[in-house]
Amino acid sequence: PAVLAASPDPRRRIGLESCLFVRTPRGGDRLWTADVALRSRAPAAVIVDGSTFDLAATRRLQLAAEAGGVLCLLARPPGERATL
Repeated sequence: PAVLAASPDPRRRIGLESCLFVRTPRGGDRLWTADVALRSRAPAAVIVDGSTFDLAATRRLQLAAEAGGVLCLLARPPGERATL
């Protein structure tokens, strides 16, 4: 299996079989999916395509991450650097 994160300890490696990838057609669906995942407390981390998310959306994800105790990483395109 493919390894996402190498570790000196082979028991701590993360394989693709333990990851869930979700592709949604709309930004609102992306936001909802990330919110539910963060609040579920099931994952160790949630990585989200944050393109087109506004300040309210990112705040919603911040609150969901705090509530679930899960790390949330937002990836945004360089063209949106100046957008809050």
